[in-house]
Amino acid sequence: MSDYFDVIDNGDGTITVSAAILGATSGLTTAADLFTVAVHGAQTGAGTLAISDYKLRDLDNADFFATVAGADVLVDCTPPDVPGLFPEPTYTQGTSNTLAWSDMAASGAIEYLIQRAEDAGFTLGLADSGWIAGLSHLFGGLADGQIYHYRVKARDVLLNESAWSAAEFSTQDDTAPVTAVDPLATYQGAASWNLSYAASDATSGVATVELFYQFAGGAWQSLGAVGASPVSFMALDGDGLYGFYTVGTDGAGNVELAPAAADAETTLDTMPPAGTFVINANAAYTNTLAVSLDSGISDLHPPLEMRFSNDGVGFSAWEAYAAARAWTLAAGADGPRTVWAEFKDAVGNVYAVQDAIVYDATAPAGISGLALETGHHKITVTWNDPSTADLAGLEIYRGVYRDAAYVSAYPEYDDLPGATMPARPANRAAAYASPEWELAGTALPGDEIFVDAGAPRGVYVYQVFTVDVALNYGPGQAGPPYLPTHGKANYWLGDVDDYGTGDGFYDGFVNIGDITVMAATFGLCDGAGGYNNEVDVGPTSNNSPQGIPTTDSCIDFEDLIIIAINYGEVAPLATPPAGAGDPVFTWYRIDENTWGFGLLEPGVGLQGLRLCATLPEGMAPQVTAGQGLLAAGRHFLANIEAGGLDANLALLGTPHAFTAAGELLRVTLPAGVAPTDLAITARSTDNAALHFTLDDTAIPELPTVYRVAQNFPNPFNPKTAIRFDLPEAQVARVAVYGADGRLVKQLLDRTLPAGFHQVVWDGTDSAGAQVASGVYFYSVQAGPLSETRKMLLMK
Repeated sequence: MSDYFDVIDNGDGTITVSAAILGATSGLTTAADLFTVAVHGAQTGAGTLAISDYKLRDLDNADFFATVAGADVLVDCTPPDVPGLFPEPTYTQGTSNTLAWSDMAASGAIEYLIQRAEDAGFTLGLADSGWIAGLSHLFGGLADGQIYHYRVKARDVLLNESAWSAAEFSTQDDTAPVTAVDPLATYQGAASWNLSYAASDATSGVATVELFYQFAGGAWQSLGAVGASPVSFMALDGDGLYGFYTVGTDGAGNVELAPAAADAETTLDTMPPAGTFVINANAAYTNTLAVSLDSGISDLHPPLEMRFSNDGVGFSAWEAYAAARAWTLAAGADGPRTVWAEFKDAVGNVYAVQDAIVYDATAPAGISGLALETGHHKITVTWNDPSTADLAGLEIYRGVYRDAAYVSAYPEYDDLPGATMPARPANRAAAYASPEWELAGTALPGDEIFVDAGAPRGVYVYQVFTVDVALNYGPGQAGPPYLPTHGKANYWLGDVDDYGTGDGFYDGFVNIGDITVMAATFGLCDGAGGYNNEVDVGPTSNNSPQGIPTTDSCIDFEDLIIIAINYGEVAPLATPPAGAGDPVFTWYRIDENTWGFGLLEPGVGLQGLRLCATLPEGMAPQVTAGQGLLAAGRHFLANIEAGGLDANLALLGTPHAFTAAGELLRVTLPAGVAPTDLAITARSTDNAALHFTLDDTAIPELPTVYRVAQNFPNPFNPKTAIRFDLPEAQVARVAVYGADGRLVKQLLDRTLPAGFHQVVWDGTDSAGAQVASGVYFYSVQAGPLSETRKMLLMK
């Protein structure tokens, strides 16, 4: 090895070789080849090569000597045979080309050199492989569309080179062909159609075109290589969407990439549209010639068109499809009508269909016998259906005795400014449009009854309209404008106790709770504290306890008798029991301070009465129930003190009439005061005024024995009545004691006349404080009468 080497041909058959190691060095310390001599020439054979002279220098540049041996060298200057370059195709795919040649090893070749050029003279774009041992070489980075020329030569171990081989050439083709299916019509009406396509390749040309198709979005399928455009396609998958694309291959073998989507699409449609077609949503009848043609037509391949006819011959013009279309039926008398329809899809497939409907413009007859019946939170409406053959149902409309805001006038009615009854509607359309009327409900033919429940309290009137199968409405009930007497209340008069909730909830019974509410406001008029206008239910429009309140703004006997008759589980009024004679009353003086009012003959159906008399101004009598009233059962007794003597009593219940004679009440006044101008009002169980006779000479039967009755009610909260009988006048003492024997309260200690008496304990002690729940005892002492009984206060 050396850092400097030089060879000089001396021209005399000798050469001079100079070599040196440059720079600081330790010199050659091991055996090594200094240089190699290769002999070239056209001759072959043996020859001698010797070193004639040499000069060696050491590290100090001093000459030193060495032994030099000669060598016999075999000289061979014959080149190997020319390799044969294998033929090249006209076109080579891609941007590289692998060249191959024949093996010349038999002639001594061990390496080959392959050249590439862009011209036949191998001057332009020249490149080579370098000497390689293989029999092939790949040239990369070749340009698309460029013609390349190639040649190869060989050399042997002595570097003898062969001549160049015959050249081969090939054009590089790195571009795939471009193909596409031509656009298709949106729809196909037949299962076979032609497909045209375009195909091009600028270099090696299109070799084959492969056709692919897809049905209904499914997998793509190959139809193989196709011939010249156009080609015939047979759709074997049936109606639906078909997509197509092509893939081309050129002469160099470049294959076109499949597109991301179809080149062309078309829809095969051999089926006509299908669906439904009806008149007026499939109604069987119509009461007008103007109808709606309703359809639900579907087709895989819109747009759709439609047309119609009343006779199946003359059709309207084709128009865009719509699910509903206004149409006028053929004119004429009532009877069937037919409409023909045709629906056409985009391909021209036509679906023909028809529907029929019965034209009926004749209204049904109206109802008869409309009647109303009061109930709890309801009114029962009854009627008689007409004999109309095609009657489909009935609509029940309700109107209310109202204020200016169309709200029920309850409970004031005629006292409410602007209160009015609804106007009678001319027909069902007028009722439907009027704010005074609302649809309460419907009924089927044959029902002939409707219960209108849940409306707010009020007085209601009703109109019932018949409707036939064609929705023709019959007339309502004709007549003069509505009056309050035409209506019915949807609640029981006297059901006024809402249990203090204030929420308007009533239980549908007239019972002790309602009597308590009435008692709290009895005798008061509008403007007075404690007046309750819900209790002002009398007088009524026809004096009936189920009539319409014609309020007088005072809570008095008119309200008492209505509530008394309706007391209990309210039911339709019963006819008073048959019998003859009017009641006979008696008014008598018992002692200096006491008067009695009695019933000598009960007559027929007496349920309540009012006893009025004139007293000095500011005088308030004490009015207590007589034995005859107590014996008659549940009752109400109150005196309106503002009127002097204005005693109002009634038996509670329907029907509940006096059936036996007896003392009805007693009136106690200060000594020297006598009532004058006695006036009596008597009412029957249907609130009719009763004729009566007054006999002021007779006295009802007095008790014949001393007797103490059990308090009533018992248990009680907070009041109970203690009753006792005195056959003669006595000093009477009544007291209440606790279970421990302690006096709780003295109830009575004075002289009483002969008769039937009662005293009420209100559950308070002598100080007026309410006592606790528990067992108490009451003691009655009067002459020979001395009796104690137990009672229970339960809170």
